Amino acid sequence: MCSPLPLEYVHLLIEINLHLSLNNSFFLIIGTVNLSIYLSIYLSIYLSISCCSPQYMHTRTQDAMTYVRKYGRPDLFITFACYPKWYAIAKELKLMDVIQKGQVFGAASCRMHTIEWQKRGLPHAHILIWLCDKIEATEIDHLISAEIPDPSADPELYEIVTTNRIHGPCGSHYNYTSCDNSDGKCTRQYPRVFVSETITGCDGYPLHRRRSSAKGGFTAVVKGHQVDNRWIVPYCPLLTKAFNAHINVEYCHSVRSIKYVCIYINKGTIATPHRAAKNR
Repeated sequence: MCSPLPLEYVHLLIEINLHLSLNNSFFLIIGTVNLSIYLSIYLSIYLSISCCSPQYMHTRTQDAMTYVRKYGRPDLFITFACYPKWYAIAKELKLMDVIQKGQVFGAASCRMHTIEWQKRGLPHAHILIWLCDKIEATEIDHLISAEIPDPSADPELYEIVTTNRIHGPCGSHYNYTSCDNSDGKCTRQYPRVFVSETITGCDGYPLHRRRSSAKGGFTAVVKGHQVDNRWIVPYCPLLTKAFNAHINVEYCHSVRSIKYVCIYINKGTIATPHRAAKNR
């Protein structure tokens, strides 16, 4: 980009100022101007920043013509199309085959998933799986782990986990505070407590086994700091090793957690196209 600020940022500042200006003078305007005129102006401003609306696309076209006026005609027109058989895409799609056809967690009766786009532009999926045979408390440790694996027994999994499955470490003394609240505490409740054996409570997710180094747990050095099992985000060893990716696996136990995850995967996005039309 040749401009010092992204166009979306500039547009947003302009529209916010217009929004505030209109709202501050609303009660003055309403006495002299028809309300429908005001609303049509307000709607026009809203649609100009509503992603994919005709007004939004017209604004983008004007931006492109501004470039032409300043820098002349463009030199290249490039179209980059996604190839559905790319290895990376095929590998990610394989995850559902591994879960359903491979029956990693057992036979699945149904599933639901949504795909979201993070602010940095990368997609991630939230998946709910309903199993034919429910997971027993004694089976949790065989399917889900919240511990650093033995580096001598499985160095590959150890490398993947210490790269992808460690939260932070966060806190002022770790110079990483993006997930801290106003009290300086991690909003995701890390570091967790040491637990010798997995405990299935009644308030949502189970307390996974997180052994201290004194009781057989392993440690790792991350970002120059030594971390232990208190910082591990729960994962499935088989899926983590197979896909070498950030795959968080949680066991849904109580009604509270079930309601939360059903709402969470259907929470929608922060940007969405809208269409407004007259009633006929």
